[in-house]
Amino acid sequence: MGERKSTFTRHEAAIIRTLLVELRDAGSQGEQKRIRDKLRAMGFYISEFSASKKGFTEAAFIKLVEDGTVTVLTSPNT
Repeated sequence: MGERKSTFTRHEAAIIRTLLVELRDAGSQGEQKRIRDKLRAMGFYISEFSASKKGFTEAAFIKLVEDGTVTVLTSPNT
């Protein structure tokens, strides 16, 4: 799995947001696990930011960015 981190490129943040939407809509536990594995491979671990996997949404990720807990690089090359 990937190294845990709290700084992401804009591209990575967009992928994380998409995966969080997919996770919320996932029907089976197997599908949820596959999506969580993709998030972890990017270094994003829901457990680092929330005690509950079920309640973590794209909106929660955006809030983490807004309050500075997660940093999204704004360089034009990211």
